[in-house]
Amino acid sequence: MHSRSAAQQINHWARIGRELEASGKVSQRDIEAVLAGDGSYDVTIQVLLL
Repeated sequence: MHSRSAAQQINHWARIGRELEASGKVSQRDIEAVLAGDGSYDVTIQVLLL
């Protein structure tokens, strides 16, 4: 487990968001499903890493 300050946490998630958007591999619908609890964050990130 990493300990991050609030600013570091914001930067971390902002970076992930930018990478998701830039990848073109993850659709807005995929992200909305994760945020709604209907999709898997782990699967969405795995798609990004492929």
